[in-house]
Amino acid sequence: MTLKTMKNLLFYFLSIITLSFSCTNTQSGKNNKPETDPIAETIDIVTEKLKAEQITDTEEITKEEIEEKQTTETISTEVQEPKKEQLELVKIKYNNTINGYKVTVNWYPQIASCKSIEDIGSVAGRGEMLFSHSSGAEFEVVHNEFYLIDLIVYNEKNGKPILPTEREFAIDYTSYIDSTNTINTNLPFIFYDTNFDGKDELVLIHPCCAQRFRDHLSVYAINNDHTLAEPAHQITDKPPYRSFDSGTKFNKQEETVTIDLSGGATSYERRIFKYNENKDRLELIKIKGTDSGDDYLFEKPFGAAKDSLMYLIEKSNNYWSLFD
Repeated sequence: MTLKTMKNLLFYFLSIITLSFSCTNTQSGKNNKPETDPIAETIDIVTEKLKAEQITDTEEITKEEIEEKQTTETISTEVQEPKKEQLELVKIKYNNTINGYKVTVNWYPQIASCKSIEDIGSVAGRGEMLFSHSSGAEFEVVHNEFYLIDLIVYNEKNGKPILPTEREFAIDYTSYIDSTNTINTNLPFIFYDTNFDGKDELVLIHPCCAQRFRDHLSVYAINNDHTLAEPAHQITDKPPYRSFDSGTKFNKQEETVTIDLSGGATSYERRIFKYNENKDRLELIKIKGTDSGDDYLFEKPFGAAKDSLMYLIEKSNNYWSLFD
């Protein structure tokens, strides 16, 4: 309650008492009936007035407290939830036609990549790739580790790429040279026949994202009309394609694909697939490996040798699914 309010109530209280005495003296000679105590009535009135003032003051304080609490909560929320950093867009356009396609990329460079040439590093980030074929067919693919070497410098001190003022680049695509039976390249993507069906698939290179820091290969099937295969017929996440990396061996003469899987210092497995023209797919034909000193070998039609019979029984839950 404010000092001004208290003064007003006190003045109001004294005025009523004076008025009450005056009224009592005036009426005492005219009316002999018992009268209510004017002092008590005055006290009741003042008490009610005081209660009303206390309620008003409480409401004001409560409102101030609520506003202060809301302000505190807002500040706390702003501290707990910092604004997300806005990624910068860099536009890439390849000058030359690549396997019949013109390729453009909306690239958001963000992190350092393990790829380098003579100590020249690279930066990786989300790349939204548009492939436009000369026939008019188009499709888009997102490459989450799209990278380029010697285009953008990475600042190791603050962990951010040093973006140039120019944000649009026209660059040349260096054709992939298939000199070995593995895919080892500094290109972010290539076209390559990974299953020997006579048609090139689109292969995205994800640097150091596979086992033992190998490059993971994401393989996308392309239709005869140069469009991307529908999700139901896409091979990217299907075996054996999902296990392809820069250590996978592609033998064009025998039309086989060999995948080496590492389980640590004492365990490894090698799986060999061969293209079945009648079924138009890669089929598992051989498994060879070791597990803590126990060697095993299974070959199509996967008849188990006597010395491998017990191992087959023990590992049946893991391996029968591969033979379907």
